[in-house]
Amino acid sequence: AAMKRKGQNPGQTAKNKRVKLKSLNHLITCKLCKGYLIEAATVTECLHTFCKSCIVKYLETKNTCPDCGILIHHSHPLHYISLDRTLQDVVYKLVPNLLQREREREEKFYRRRGLEPPNREDSATEKFHTAGGATAASSNAAACGAASTSSAGYQRVGNHSNGDSGVDDADSRHRPGITSEAANNYHRGGEQVSLRLVTAEPELKQIDRMFVRLSTLATVTHVKKYIAMQVFEDASRFKEIDITCDNQLLGKDHSLKFVIITRSSRPQPLTLHYCMKLQF
Repeated sequence: AAMKRKGQNPGQTAKNKRVKLKSLNHLITCKLCKGYLIEAATVTECLHTFCKSCIVKYLETKNTCPDCGILIHHSHPLHYISLDRTLQDVVYKLVPNLLQREREREEKFYRRRGLEPPNREDSATEKFHTAGGATAASSNAAACGAASTSSAGYQRVGNHSNGDSGVDDADSRHRPGITSEAANNYHRGGEQVSLRLVTAEPELKQIDRMFVRLSTLATVTHVKKYIAMQVFEDASRFKEIDITCDNQLLGKDHSLKFVIITRSSRPQPLTLHYCMKLQF
């Protein structure tokens, strides 16, 4: 039998040690509104996380991280923000009734303005809470400290009605401002861009389907994965490929909307050249 540590409660081991919620608050609260994270969005340059609505509003006038001050991007900082669904699920599971309270506040916000609240597909976390799975967590954390959810000029209201929030995510169904209907039809009803994909190296295979049309919400990484599948028959090798436009290297997180805007003089289809990863 394993030896018990001095002062350890019966039946309590290092694996199931209980901690007070307030000891985790600094990890699951937003530095801008001082409340628990809602729709957690992470700055890809420094990995600091904030509420989506807080960081989007903050970056309307600034281009640096509000926590560490690092420059996110000179002109398009919103292109370097990603939703963190895993962290948000953790927050909802740790904080009793936070998900329900946020949904109630969101519904009141829409109804006060005569708008219909958005229909949400139940996530695994929402099903967990709805089914009463959080009852035990609620009773255990009832006496734990909780962070203030008051907002200092940053109102958290769920998804922005403006679809151009600039927040990226690998799963576009979770992008702010994008409805589940739009995600289910792969954004065919939204703005599209035509691309012409040309190899920049003779030894690199020219893909057969060089002309493609896709949503402007897609990123350069999505295009890399398509090329890797056509060239290597393995999408996981996308990191071996770089894409250029007008001899300028495109960032992996750049959306095609950003590429079009910065090259408005170029006619469509927009020609992109692909090559093996450049060495600097």
